[in-house]
Amino acid sequence: MRHQGGMTPSAKLMAAASLLVLLVGVFAIVPTRAAILSQLWGLNQVYFAEFRRKLDARTAPALDEPFFRAASVAETPVPSASASGGRFDSPISVSLDSKDAITYTLDGSIPTRQSAAYREPLPINKTTVVRFRAFRDDLHPSPVVTHTYVIGVDTKLPVVSVVMDPVDLWNRYTGIYDNPEEKGSEWQRAAHIEHLPTRGGQVIRFPAEIRIHGQTSRSRPKKSFRFTYESKFVEPHGTDSIWQPRPGEATRTMVLRTGGMYRLRNELFQTLFDEVGGIGSPATLYVMLLNGEVWGLYNVHEYIDESFLNRHIAPGKYDLIPDGGDGSVVAGDKKAWKEFETFFKTHDASSDAVFRTFGDLIDLDNFTDYWLFNVYAANFDWPHHNTLAFRHRNGTDRRWRWISWDV
Repeated sequence: MRHQGGMTPSAKLMAAASLLVLLVGVFAIVPTRAAILSQLWGLNQVYFAEFRRKLDARTAPALDEPFFRAASVAETPVPSASASGGRFDSPISVSLDSKDAITYTLDGSIPTRQSAAYREPLPINKTTVVRFRAFRDDLHPSPVVTHTYVIGVDTKLPVVSVVMDPVDLWNRYTGIYDNPEEKGSEWQRAAHIEHLPTRGGQVIRFPAEIRIHGQTSRSRPKKSFRFTYESKFVEPHGTDSIWQPRPGEATRTMVLRTGGMYRLRNELFQTLFDEVGGIGSPATLYVMLLNGEVWGLYNVHEYIDESFLNRHIAPGKYDLIPDGGDGSVVAGDKKAWKEFETFFKTHDASSDAVFRTFGDLIDLDNFTDYWLFNVYAANFDWPHHNTLAFRHRNGTDRRWRWISWDV
């Protein structure tokens, strides 16, 4: 029997259930679902923009804090730990201290008000990353403090710890490890880096912007990373280390390179090339931790950019051209390179006069050694790729030279 004026309650319930099923079905359709969930990427960019804006405060994006906030509101004082990150032979206990409420995480994620509340000392029985921050009503959360405690890792190699929010690594729409083919600044994420040297050395830590690095290695399970950091945030200052920028160097970019099966080949090549005066970026072998998990052996290189040339060649402005001018310039522009390329294609070097002109355009000794080494080594990913040519734009010697990278 129908009620006057409409459907029975059971019919209304069935209609509502049918509508809910329909909505779930529509959401499950891949284009619709992808369009909705991809908004997470936009949200992540807001968090990353906040990280960059707040870098002077040494913080990372907070999941429970709006991007647009009152600039006049102060931050909660930074909490402390009873033991700084480092290498330990056996388990330890770590106490966190603040007059305010503290929350912490052990998976690399940014602590929020909803994270685990600190109430008693934390037992550290295995290699662990502890991230914590303090909260006070009417104040912004404190900067995030991050410490990596390496417990009982028996290696004579130094350790580099990379700490990132898991969302920035593994999320289907925002994670750089889950989207390894994506490139560009929009696929940089906030990270915390720690250098933990062999026994007796000093731990170095700093915030950085990190992305996936490389070409072929992007499709492999173990990927390479590239990260950039500002020298003013490196702690402590003045240490003698490849991580420590030189005086006057605003930023530095480093590469954590997996190398794979070609690691020994590449390092042997670079060592021999260096002995004859060749130019390259030497590697230092590290054990890498990703959010406290051993991620394997990595070679740490200085990234070859204009800053690298200022450190290792001479101060000044440079043209730095990758892959024979086919790609984007790393520094400067292609004008001088195109002029050299045109001269090379339109002149016969068998002429003594032309050959002397070539000697004014390129460093013939460097050019000869560079080609001989790569040909003899049967470098299969070259010269169509992995070439780097540079010239000083304002120095007295403006000849083109070549740098070895990735054999």
